[in-house]
Amino acid sequence: MRLFKKLKHDTEPDVSHNNINIPEQLQPKVLLNINGKNNTITIKAGFLSAKSRISISIFGDNNVVTIDEDISLSGHLNILIGQNHKNFAPVKNCEFSIGARTSIETMSYSTFNSGSKCHIGSDCMIAFDVTILGTDAHPIFDLNSRKIINFVKEINIGNHVWIGTRAAILKNTIIADDCVVGYGAIVSGRFEKPHCAIAGNPAKIIKENITWDSYGYEYCCNDGAGGGVTVATPDETVDKIIRDRCSLCRFGDGEFRLMQEAGDLDFQKMEPVLLQRLKEVWDSDDENIMIATNWHFFNSLIDVKNSQWVKNYLPSNRQYLDSITRPGKQYYATEISCMYMVYKNMDYDAHYAKLRKIWDNRDVVLVQGQGIRDKHVYNIFDNVKSLEYVFAPSKDAFSEYNDILKQVKQHDKDKLILIILGPTATVLAYDLAKCGYQALDIGHVSKDYDYYMQKKGNSIDFFLPD
Repeated sequence: MRLFKKLKHDTEPDVSHNNINIPEQLQPKVLLNINGKNNTITIKAGFLSAKSRISISIFGDNNVVTIDEDISLSGHLNILIGQNHKNFAPVKNCEFSIGARTSIETMSYSTFNSGSKCHIGSDCMIAFDVTILGTDAHPIFDLNSRKIINFVKEINIGNHVWIGTRAAILKNTIIADDCVVGYGAIVSGRFEKPHCAIAGNPAKIIKENITWDSYGYEYCCNDGAGGGVTVATPDETVDKIIRDRCSLCRFGDGEFRLMQEAGDLDFQKMEPVLLQRLKEVWDSDDENIMIATNWHFFNSLIDVKNSQWVKNYLPSNRQYLDSITRPGKQYYATEISCMYMVYKNMDYDAHYAKLRKIWDNRDVVLVQGQGIRDKHVYNIFDNVKSLEYVFAPSKDAFSEYNDILKQVKQHDKDKLILIILGPTATVLAYDLAKCGYQALDIGHVSKDYDYYMQKKGNSIDFFLPD
């Protein structure tokens, strides 16, 4: 059975002897050349650029090629399993797979050995002109024993591995999770220790205890990259609040959306006065008012739980963030209120213990949306000296801003004001600080603490107004 055609929307591949599963929208990008039977080719949905192409050539039976979902391909991906040549027999039972969310510029893979396997993990990044050879093509014999000494088994590339331009991965190679393979490296052997940089010819480990991210240098603050914007870490932010009793105004993607006039939020309409006030607060320079933004918008995403959301957000919003931030100005971290929802691999107990010191044994006024904490089991404010409430609408709170501000100002200035009220909290904390109060926009802190204590993990309602 011979199959050799470029798939088109109006043409179905001959699958009478082979199992071919390719989404219709990808078929024009795939070139198949199959000479054999019982081969399985599965390509799930992914992004292929205008100039990209996948070429799969198989000479043999019972071979499996699997390309998982959310693959990104910018150039060519060539897969050669077996060769129709007089020096080569048909190959059988080979496997080749690429895990989900892997991005590829240009790559070629080939094997001429039955039973050989190559598995590339998820979340990998493969640069230009990368070659993976699951074969030596021809046997090498020991002169004395006359036995083959270059048997082919498998190539295993772990999850979250970055393979640099013009690198070559040779047969029987293992690369552990979260490694980086350098430019032009010739990699052969077992690199089973994760978090390593591998480079050279022959390749060796040149640095340990590293990790990497696929977003660009310009999205992080490193030796002047990112415009020189300085954002204190969440830990440093809490330290300053405790030490100096400053006020805090938080700006996240919701506040930035309003400031860009990009549309309403689910819980707050885009009111002109609110937009004007948010911009006023953002541009303020009062040394007693800490202006906070997302630390991970300007720094590492290594420990961010939903880093893909950030990677999707930054490209379309980076220019705006660059236009409103000022190099040399000290910003602080919004994430102090949502460490459990945002970060992994954190000492949450230590964070909450320090955070609770802010209101420990203090008289507190809690300004919050009506009913937003009703279902919380654990109370992060159970160590206050006294707790009074000012309730506001849980939706479109800014429409009653003047009344909310008036109610809070009826309390003594030695009381700590904690505010859980979406973008309205940003402006309210600023105005109260100007009046001599210590006021903190603490966002999701009550929900975040409750989630952690109940071990609920991330929640789809992360951006609701509390």
